[in-house]
Amino acid sequence: MLPDKGEVFSSWQLKWLIYTLVASAAGYLLFTIWGGWREVVQAIVTAGPLGIAVALSLSLLNYALRFLRWQTYLHRLGCWVPWRKSFQIYLAGFSLTTTPGKAGEALRSVYLKDYDLSYRKSLAAFFAERFSDLVAVLMISAFGIGLYHDGTWIALLTGAIVFLVFVVIYNKHWLEALERIAKSWLPDHMAHWVEFGLEMMLAFRHCYRIESLVVGIGLSVLAWMAEGVAFYTLLHLLGSQIPMLTAQFVYSFSLLIGAITLLPGGLGGAEVTMWQLLLFFGVPNSITVAVTILIRLTTLWFSVLLGLISVATLKTGNK
Repeated sequence: MLPDKGEVFSSWQLKWLIYTLVASAAGYLLFTIWGGWREVVQAIVTAGPLGIAVALSLSLLNYALRFLRWQTYLHRLGCWVPWRKSFQIYLAGFSLTTTPGKAGEALRSVYLKDYDLSYRKSLAAFFAERFSDLVAVLMISAFGIGLYHDGTWIALLTGAIVFLVFVVIYNKHWLEALERIAKSWLPDHMAHWVEFGLEMMLAFRHCYRIESLVVGIGLSVLAWMAEGVAFYTLLHLLGSQIPMLTAQFVYSFSLLIGAITLLPGGLGGAEVTMWQLLLFFGVPNSITVAVTILIRLTTLWFSVLLGLISVATLKTGNK
């Protein structure tokens, strides 16, 4: 359930945010101790302000590119929000990135109600975003999947799901048939939710007309490759000579695993995958632990911080 704008977060969203903050802090601490805390701390110091600044800058580029994609989807749905306010709303969604499946990012829908955009349409834009991200990380991973054969079946399964979604959303008759069946066979309250979901799917389909599809996925690929470059830069500053292609694969494939687990923000799944893959490619354990912690702090948790700041400004802001 989406919260009222006045209360900022619903109770379950606030609990999840606190839980993931505490769990992540504890997890990263134990991860550091297990990896040899002296070596890990030394590696983090070696990355220094330069590495952190590069990673944060490329994260900002990632957010900017994804925001352009978001604006494209809103325009396709007939919603025109001033750029500055729209960017605040977009960043506000990041405050709840660590909810399961990033579902809390749908908080944007609450603020977009001020601009007469229905929940059906704003949620359609949200799912179009999630789907574009999935396609993008799958595409980036595909370039390096041959380097790690154990990941082939995961990529193939994810690709099959993506293809199935495309088939369904581009077949309007199937969606209309499902709506008729729901109205005929289901109780009214259940039929209402099915109808809501199907109307959202139709709006989702509108976001994915060929021109916005190409633009959306193109921006997604560039956005996630930017963070992959940050990952590569940190690795090289720490002394690893891993190639760019391999670094991009490790980062994107780790995000893919984190996404399909539906864990809050991919926490745990993404970190463990990143650590295992870096070890597989011969990166020393202390560097692996350090770069995993650094990249997650400068990407995932940096976005949460920006989101919380945006929520604070929007709470007292006007349309």
